[in-house]
Amino acid sequence: MSNVVAKHDALLREHKFVLVREDKHKVYRNPEGKIYVTAATPSDRRAAFNMLKALKRCIAEPAKPMVIAISDFEREQAAQLIQGQQKQQPTARGMGRGKQRHSRGTGFIYDGPRIMTPEEQVIREAQRQQARENARRRTEEKRQRSRQKRAAAEAAAREFEEAYRPFLNVIRRIVDKLEARFIAMCQSCIRHRAWSPDLTFYEFPVKGSAEEEAERWSHELLTGGEEGAQELGVETMAYMECLIEILAADCSRHLARSEQRVTQVMKFVERQLAKSNSIWDLQDALSDEIERLDDALRAWDNARLYGDLDFELDDWLEGLGVDIYDDSLMDVIVHKNEVRVVCDLGDGQPPRYERYGFDIADAEHQPGN
Repeated sequence: MSNVVAKHDALLREHKFVLVREDKHKVYRNPEGKIYVTAATPSDRRAAFNMLKALKRCIAEPAKPMVIAISDFEREQAAQLIQGQQKQQPTARGMGRGKQRHSRGTGFIYDGPRIMTPEEQVIREAQRQQARENARRRTEEKRQRSRQKRAAAEAAAREFEEAYRPFLNVIRRIVDKLEARFIAMCQSCIRHRAWSPDLTFYEFPVKGSAEEEAERWSHELLTGGEEGAQELGVETMAYMECLIEILAADCSRHLARSEQRVTQVMKFVERQLAKSNSIWDLQDALSDEIERLDDALRAWDNARLYGDLDFELDDWLEGLGVDIYDDSLMDVIVHKNEVRVVCDLGDGQPPRYERYGFDIADAEHQPGN
């Protein structure tokens, strides 16, 4: 028995269990937060074996709160009292069990609210204070991390604005111009037109007027519809009336999406500039987006705007004086209000850099070095 007690005490020391409470039970806690509970005055002859077994089980199981550990221990004690000692069988036929200790019965002991000692109250209050301090510290650390992330994001946004806002203003000016032209085309296509029997407009736009391009686009769409009707062999006038309604409905949807379309294109350009400040990379990304939308057979109006912007960037670079067809041209880099052209001179020579400044209002060419 003494060997079992010694193993029990050694196991307590090995796992650093410390007595934190003692009344009718002894309550131990170790640094891992595991709670071990045993009777203060065990009376069972196998108490030492049971204590050692319970301690090993406590070490193997996950940590549980003190209240739950004490409750589990008391429930096990009550179950043992209810079950009682198993009746011993006689060793041989006709032999009795001999003189035995009679049981006084079983029952439950109900405890009322326990009054903590002053020392326990001090410990409890210290634990609560420590918990409040830990909660305040974690909250402050979380706020500090949030402030740092917000500050880093704001700094990155300011840096991006400083580096690319002039070029983005140029892009916005180009996109607005393209969008205004597209809106005019849609509005022209929506207008009702009277037709003569030979399917020509009875009202033609004045040559050189602002609406001439839009009217020409609308006329090409309807002329193409006439050819389609002839190929299908259907009644031409009825087909054209249906085609006019379809084109008007499509153009109305395009007009309703104007603001959303411009915003999507500008966001796309901003995301691409965040990846690379190369205008060539931007034009490649625009081409890839056009193919993606075409393959998905959707957002034709967006795809048109991406494609027009790609061509307009070539014209804008030529307006700055950049020869985009030069074979030695390696890349075109944009930063703040200048464009840097990188040219390959060959024969192991270092690349040549040429700078072209631009004004965000009119994009006039300003030669640089």
